[in-house]
Amino acid sequence: MSDGSKAPDAVHDSLSYTASKVIDKVTGEVISTEWSKNQDFKDVVSPDVTGYTPDVKTVSNKNVAHDAKDIDVVVTYKAHAQKASVTYVDDKTGKTLKVDNLKGVTNAKSGYTTKAAIDTYTGLGYTLVSDDTNGKEVVFDNDDAVDQAFTVHLSHGTITVTTENPGKPGEPVDPDNPDGPKYPDGT
Repeated sequence: MSDGSKAPDAVHDSLSYTASKVIDKVTGEVISTEWSKNQDFKDVVSPDVTGYTPDVKTVSNKNVAHDAKDIDVVVTYKAHAQKASVTYVDDKTGKTLKVDNLKGVTNAKSGYTTKAAIDTYTGLGYTLVSDDTNGKEVVFDNDDAVDQAFTVHLSHGTITVTTENPGKPGEPVDPDNPDGPKYPDGT
């Protein structure tokens, strides 16, 4: 396989030939040798592997002579193009915050995790509800018919304001995000 994954098992086959010799009875010298006729190997169809295409569909060796060298054919399977998407949803409003579209090939790592985006959203006051990737790197599958789709659900975080923990109107709710929402009047 072009990506180093396990390819189908190798196929080994052999042919047998016979020879007839004419020998001089006095000298023992071989006067002539006649080999059996050339033969054909059975065609070997490259097995289907979901998400891959072989560079040789059928290995076919015909008219092979008795003194032919060993025939070794390597079939390489090329990985198909694959797509995936990661959609970030605000569960409170039902709106899609963003969609990251990923492209790669069968069984390849994407180099993409949801960590950076989730960190950005939690920094803006969201809380993580669920992540279909479980925080792991997205790896492309071998299904050419259906693109992978992952969803990250986020909700709005809250803060409770009390007389012991008051908010100051006009100041940021999150001191680490001075441009974020401000405490309203009456807090």
